[in-house]
Amino acid sequence: MPRPLDLRHLDPEVRKERVKLLANAVNALGVALMIGSLVAPFVDPARNVALPRSVLGVVVGAVLVFAAFTLLRYMKRRE
Repeated sequence: MPRPLDLRHLDPEVRKERVKLLANAVNALGVALMIGSLVAPFVDPARNVALPRSVLGVVVGAVLVFAAFTLLRYMKRRE
């Protein structure tokens, strides 16, 4: 007996929730990267993390947070 075709992925509400989950995941990753890049050198002085490497972590984290905001802004424009 063939299985019925699942059309839930075509529902606009399901798509919105998936975009929200993706934006939240990207945002959380960016914030964690920024906090880790800023706090790790102070918490563990044995780790000699160079300043350019910490700055790179903050910049990449900021780009990820900006990407999350862009995803949500794109979703609002589509409505």
